[in-house]
Amino acid sequence: MQKVMRIISKPDPEVHGATLLELTGRLDALGATELWDAASPHLTAASPSALVDMSRVDIMSSAGISTLIRLLTRTKSNGGKLGVFGCNAGVRRVFEIVGLEGLLNVCDTAEEARQRLL
Repeated sequence: MQKVMRIISKPDPEVHGATLLELTGRLDALGATELWDAASPHLTAASPSALVDMSRVDIMSSAGISTLIRLLTRTKSNGGKLGVFGCNAGVRRVFEIVGLEGLLNVCDTAEEARQRLL
């Protein structure tokens, strides 16, 4: 099966205990499943927070939103936080429409998102 989403997971170089998730592609039903499968093992008590770089995400569906909420729930249960940044205008508009910008800490830049994790 061909992947629709490319995910790179690595420790964030600036925030201790945070995983940086770099997404490329479509955050639709298949991409959302791939995101959860790739990200959830990294979100532990030792690394409870996550930064999600969405600068290379073309589109996001309701399944993508659902997975981001699942990631938020996982980070909070481990004592961490979630920050999302780099969304294109269309994806950012989806967050505005559903009213999740504040809850998911949606920011323009990585620096702003990192500040929300501290």
